[in-house]
Amino acid sequence: MLNQFHSCGHDEIINLKIETISSDGSGIARRPKDGLVYFVPGALPEEEIRVRVTKKKRDYAIGEIQEIIAPHPQRVTPLCSWYGQCGGCQLQHCSYDKQLEIKRTIVEEAFSRVAHIPVRNILAPCIASPKEWGYRNKASFPVRNNAGKTDIGFFRRRSHSIIPIDTCPVLEPALNHMLSYFIDSLECINLPPYDEKKHSGLLRHVIFRCGSFSKELLACLVVRKSLSSSEMKRVEQQWQSFQFPEFSFVGILENKNISPGNTILGQNSRSVQGREWLREFLNSKEFHFDGTAFFQVNSYQAAQLFTYSANCFSDKGQGRALELYSGVGALSLFLASKFDNLVTVEDWPSAVEAMRKNLELNDFHNVSPHTGRAEDVIFHLDGPFNSVILDPPRSGCNRQVIQRILEWKPQQILYVACNPATLARDIALLYEGGYRLEKLQPFDMFPQTVHVECVALLEHVDKK
Repeated sequence: MLNQFHSCGHDEIINLKIETISSDGSGIARRPKDGLVYFVPGALPEEEIRVRVTKKKRDYAIGEIQEIIAPHPQRVTPLCSWYGQCGGCQLQHCSYDKQLEIKRTIVEEAFSRVAHIPVRNILAPCIASPKEWGYRNKASFPVRNNAGKTDIGFFRRRSHSIIPIDTCPVLEPALNHMLSYFIDSLECINLPPYDEKKHSGLLRHVIFRCGSFSKELLACLVVRKSLSSSEMKRVEQQWQSFQFPEFSFVGILENKNISPGNTILGQNSRSVQGREWLREFLNSKEFHFDGTAFFQVNSYQAAQLFTYSANCFSDKGQGRALELYSGVGALSLFLASKFDNLVTVEDWPSAVEAMRKNLELNDFHNVSPHTGRAEDVIFHLDGPFNSVILDPPRSGCNRQVIQRILEWKPQQILYVACNPATLARDIALLYEGGYRLEKLQPFDMFPQTVHVECVALLEHVDKK
């Protein structure tokens, strides 16, 4: 495990017994001798390890593993050559069964720490992904100028330096093939790589996407300024010969991001070649979405999560429902058959456009999409609603959104979350407003990483 933190200025070596694991995948140990909490990347609960202290603060320290004295019986050898350098995966060093246990623990501890709500008797075991490897249908690779040469890969953990890679074991094999092809094409395409410090150069990111079930592939080039006609021609010519067994390459998209900073995508896109959108199939439903829209990166597990979410509601005839942060309508189409009318809200305009298309494709006529930020649109909607469905980004729900929902007092609230900490924070507010958890189901949407998705069902409790 490489040192990913600044040195604390000395080579203090100590022995630790790991107690649990943090939300970023680090082992946690407490040392009564100095009263500090130690965080050790790559360590597993119950392990005895020898650690070099790399950073010390008033109440915590960071350590780097020097020796594993007593390894956990479910410790395994990571599959990836770049594991411990790249910031993408955190749990490749433990068996998949152990990963599922760890993710359930992360959810439980988030509720205990953030919301002070005991959930052990409600919290179900984490549902495994149908695929542990080769599941991701999307990959974003930063492209940077490094002393005159082009680096493409993933960022090191907690940094903006790039680890050049040519394959990633959690990606669909077709995306790895696209990456290798693109790296081999760099000289012919001849697009100057982006310089983050100077905000110069042209090519900032490349994004490769596929439909795991549709077998379609799409490439997106994120650029600082629009490609010239000659640059577009070079890109188009280079990708005309791309092939991968069983998959169809459907198009190349240009996305223009003129802003300095960390945001990957800009607002404006156009086609370089072929289509700007992909198809995907989840169960019997067909979805279209463009190269910039959000779609669950694990199609295999998404179908299970959406089916479970819809089944949290009884059969059709459940009145009027509101879904916030609805994206391209992936969850919406699973929910729509449960309600007389479903009102949806999404702020990314192209996603709303895709949702309208998806509703038409799948012959749903009881869904009313709205465009705008949830915290704005929600005050212009006429309530009440029998049920509210929330699927926010990692930052969770705006407090105004929670307050508005509490004013409506829907009988049920379904909350789909990719961040257990913000889920716990928001559910604490809903508890104060008269709701109680009925179900809390973790899903492993991201095997080999520390991330875990949760579906929480809350019921309104009548106070007498």
